[in-house]
Amino acid sequence: MKLNLRGAIVPNVGLGGLRLRVHVSEMDDLVRGLGVTHPGSYKLAAPYEARYTFAAGAVEAAVDVRNGRVFKLIAGPGYEGNFQGLRIGMLVRDAIRLNPSVYYDEAEELLMIRGIEGITLDVPEIDPPPSIVPGMRIAAISVYAVEIDTADTDGPGNPPGLRWEAMPSTREPTPAEDKRIEEVLGRLREHFKIWCGPNARGQEHHLAWFAYYEGCAGRDECCGLILDEAAPFALGRELVEHHGFRWVMLPLDGEWRYGVAHPALDAPIDLFSLEDGSWNQEEYDQPPYRGMLILDSLESIVERVGRAN
Repeated sequence: MKLNLRGAIVPNVGLGGLRLRVHVSEMDDLVRGLGVTHPGSYKLAAPYEARYTFAAGAVEAAVDVRNGRVFKLIAGPGYEGNFQGLRIGMLVRDAIRLNPSVYYDEAEELLMIRGIEGITLDVPEIDPPPSIVPGMRIAAISVYAVEIDTADTDGPGNPPGLRWEAMPSTREPTPAEDKRIEEVLGRLREHFKIWCGPNARGQEHHLAWFAYYEGCAGRDECCGLILDEAAPFALGRELVEHHGFRWVMLPLDGEWRYGVAHPALDAPIDLFSLEDGSWNQEEYDQPPYRGMLILDSLESIVERVGRAN
């Protein structure tokens, strides 16, 4: 991954060219030699949270040390990207004027945006009187994986909601996990609405494939992030709604991963693992963008089910 201080800020997805939920090894070019061969630092911020700081604090990544995955990304001073016009250094009153859904949550001591999960805005003081918040400046913008947005069950100082315990082999998605599927695919349809009609639900696989075909992932970072996030869910919905699969959740390294299962297959398929190309027989003239290998696995999966039947 490459750092981009002008990159799009996408709630529940990523910022600065970095993505949530990836393993820290995918940031190897940034992490290796950090503070030695290139500027930056790292520390254990809490018993289960490693914090990596890049570009003099312009970007920080919070990683759960138990599974090595990025659960929060923070844009700080020096970051030039924005979210819907909201940017670092902006006065809170100007942010509220620009987006009236921005509000200060006194209990969380954070600025939030009604109706949008996976993003918070920080002010520079801890627990300021609410009356002075409008005159303060936005000191940081964080995006986080919404599945961690739960009560702190592991004790003080640990990443909230990241408690990993013994898990069954598979289970059905919870309503919250079903909601995430709808939200991710809804963002895909909204972003590429020029190419889909009002009845596009269930056609997200074709929509995402067409967007890749048109080269959107290479032209615009925000498009690439949305396609990368949506690819596993678009393939999953295609398999569930048109090929007799069902959604399941699979345990891996202490977290639940989205998958699909079919009676004709010996084991469920981890949708995110398809990025390794193991179910893909396509040939590419140039290295594919992230998510393409997942989408293009459809034909091989359907063929495998056909042979098994």
